[in-house]
Amino acid sequence: METESLKDRMLHIAQIGQEADGSISRVFGSDAYEEAAKEMQAYMQASGMESYIDSVGNVHGIYRCRQEHAKEILIASHLDTVLHGGVFDGLLGVMAGIECVRRLQEEGRELFVDVHVIATNGEEGNELGGTFGGRAMMGMLPETAAFYALAEKYGYTKEKLAQALYDTSRCMCYLELHIEQGNLLEKEHRQIGVVTGIVGLERYNVTIDGQSNHAGTTMMEYRDDALVKAGKFITAMDQKAREIGDRLVCTCSRLSVEPNVLAVINRQVSMVLECRNQKKERMRELIRAAEELLEKLHGTIGCLVQKDPVDCDPKIVQTMEGICRERKIAYQDMPSGATHDGNSFAKKMPIGMLFVPSKNGLSHCKEEATDWDDIALGISVLYETLLRLGQAE
Repeated sequence: METESLKDRMLHIAQIGQEADGSISRVFGSDAYEEAAKEMQAYMQASGMESYIDSVGNVHGIYRCRQEHAKEILIASHLDTVLHGGVFDGLLGVMAGIECVRRLQEEGRELFVDVHVIATNGEEGNELGGTFGGRAMMGMLPETAAFYALAEKYGYTKEKLAQALYDTSRCMCYLELHIEQGNLLEKEHRQIGVVTGIVGLERYNVTIDGQSNHAGTTMMEYRDDALVKAGKFITAMDQKAREIGDRLVCTCSRLSVEPNVLAVINRQVSMVLECRNQKKERMRELIRAAEELLEKLHGTIGCLVQKDPVDCDPKIVQTMEGICRERKIAYQDMPSGATHDGNSFAKKMPIGMLFVPSKNGLSHCKEEATDWDDIALGISVLYETLLRLGQAE
């Protein structure tokens, strides 16, 4: 793999949306995203692929084999970033797919499938929900008046959303290479992560009520401070997640405190409780504990987002593991703790995913980095996986 030329090509697109501090803000709905999408389309075309941008901003590149009515293998990741994000999250996976196509041409390899590379739009969290582009393709967007009204803010009419639906009847599978966004591979001195599944994600809006009163005249034994109760809730959820274990994680964020002024006891706190795990029953156990505690604290809980866990296809996992063993590559079987476009595509086809290490486990920040030799190795494993799947009749 031509590491230096890949680096140059990748950094050329990565700088679109770059901030003065070096971070990347190629966020959903931005001019920077539109510019990057056009640049990606041109690069796909220059790499010997048919390319188009669909009605919701996903960029498609198709490299066709010589077989009529062939199946196709999708290789995808996202082109958007979080606000003040890094170079590698998402973009690496798209570039890896194109590199596989370039290598097929350079080596004169013939596959029995078309290779379809997709740079998705809106994978990161946004007003229309994360994995937006993938969900649109897989027909998983909400069909409500409220959602259609919100989508129109970004120029996506009901008709455009419907046009994005992709016919998956020819799809053999979905593959993705991504940075780990954690530190397991680095800590365990492993070069490749073979992903066994993508965790489920649930988010809940939590509201805890108290009673406002004068902060100077109300003695401690007579107070009903919503913020104090919220602190108990947050601590209890952290402890419960640790007690349940099995890689369950939970986070409380987006705290809003009312009235949040000097000399007044807080009457209400709202927050978002998020949990993630590969096993749905672990998340259920945490939420049941949250419901029981909130009943005592005079609080309420309501679901905002529910994404079920998905498993990677065992045959694809075995293929990736076999490649690593044959080449004596140190690998680690592991679930993905982050949500990816694969969550959506897994509803319609088998999926497989590879990780490469993230330096110091950092991601979603300007310090995000992965060694270029690790990138080259990850692409080579992805390429070999593509060959083995695409050459099998």
